[in-house]
Amino acid sequence: MANTSDAAHQTWNEKYGGIKFEQPLSSLKDTGPLELIQKLGEGGWGNVYSTDLGGVAVALKLLHFFPNRQRHIYVNELEILQKLSGRRHHHIIELVGWFELVGKLKSRVGLVIWPVAQCDLSKTLHYMDILAGLRGRLAEEDSPMLDEEDADALDVLSILTGLDRSKELRVSSLSRVQQVHNAAKAMLHARIGCLAQAISYLHNDQQIRHKDLNPKQILLSAQGLWVADFGMSKDISELTSSASNNGEKASVKYHAPERESKKGLLCGRAEDIFALGCTYLEILYRLCGLPIEDHLNPTGALGWSYQANLQNVSLWIEPLRASSVAGDDWIKEFTGLVREMMAEDSHTRPRIEKVIQSLAGLQASNSPVFFGSCCNPS
Repeated sequence: MANTSDAAHQTWNEKYGGIKFEQPLSSLKDTGPLELIQKLGEGGWGNVYSTDLGGVAVALKLLHFFPNRQRHIYVNELEILQKLSGRRHHHIIELVGWFELVGKLKSRVGLVIWPVAQCDLSKTLHYMDILAGLRGRLAEEDSPMLDEEDADALDVLSILTGLDRSKELRVSSLSRVQQVHNAAKAMLHARIGCLAQAISYLHNDQQIRHKDLNPKQILLSAQGLWVADFGMSKDISELTSSASNNGEKASVKYHAPERESKKGLLCGRAEDIFALGCTYLEILYRLCGLPIEDHLNPTGALGWSYQANLQNVSLWIEPLRASSVAGDDWIKEFTGLVREMMAEDSHTRPRIEKVIQSLAGLQASNSPVFFGSCCNPS
């Protein structure tokens, strides 16, 4: 069976007769009707695993809770995913089905999600840093042996970019590493606009704020990009404004200033724009081949965040502009857009439509591709 979302939905419905499946929790080790294949991630309330649904690879987010007082752990995310899956988007994860294992004291809920990605954007950016360092080593040494992380970076980025995987993962040539590294840069370029289109769909089509957008919530595979993890998200379709009081905690590094403010400022769609600007900044450092640790949080301070260091935004952007060469004017324009997106005042940040319009203008002026064929604004 084809590994598509339609196939996953069809198989789930045939097996379980509807989106929800319920059965008693047989033991504390009971994980439901699907076999857990590999752990993909973990959190405070549960873990995410890869699993198989009738030949279709899907992800299973398995949460545990006390039913009498902790049902809120999954209810918000479930409601958001159900709304999103009612009108699917090619850059948003889909809820295939869900099940509840009901126990007297503890219960479990499993959210079955399509697709299973190769890795998230955070890991992809880390692997690009590794390949950038490996290029330098290979330029100085003749066929150095690769360590495990070098091999993983080369292997995963080869898969993400659709290149043939090297049979010899421990030995590589400079030309091979350059090929994979350059292909990864091109792949990231073409995902920038796709990510903006996904946020536009959330904000404008579904009236949803993500509220915890960061590279770990952006999934990648050779087939595409998906925004994930809607546990913190808010449906604003019945509100007169997208703003609400702050207070929830998410990934502090990418928080907008208004979320961390002690002044009771309102948070709206603009906080997603701020987080998207931070994410674009990190992508730009990799596209320009600059060591990000030299410029962003160079001391490695714990709990570091963008919003607490906005006085340094010019220092973050200047190396990117200085790295541009003839024909790279798009870097200057793109960093200008990023600066606007990371403005301290939420009211001055551009709406997502303006972000997409600016990226489309850059692409039209013979700059590198910012949109995949799935989202090309033309």
